[in-house]
Amino acid sequence: MPSYTITEFSRHCTLRDASWAAAARAGKICDPELGDFNVEVENWLNLGGQIYPDGRRYVAKVIYKASPDPDGWNETLYEQAAEEGTE
Repeated sequence: MPSYTITEFSRHCTLRDASWAAAARAGKICDPELGDFNVEVENWLNLGGQIYPDGRRYVAKVIYKASPDPDGWNETLYEQAAEEGTE
């Protein structure tokens, strides 16, 4: 079933910061950090990402997938990510 995906890229000074950005909310229900372009879906699933060097910095690539179900992702299967600042 088709659904929206959003890919976020962020640059970080350290490998540790890039790793945290790519893995902290992987596999959890949460909104994209940089916004969702006002796509009206029930919720998003963070599919995790990749890290790669870019000169002196590191790039974190994170993919979010919109739920194809109007009720959203099943919270029994996927945990809701903690609110920002409470992790």
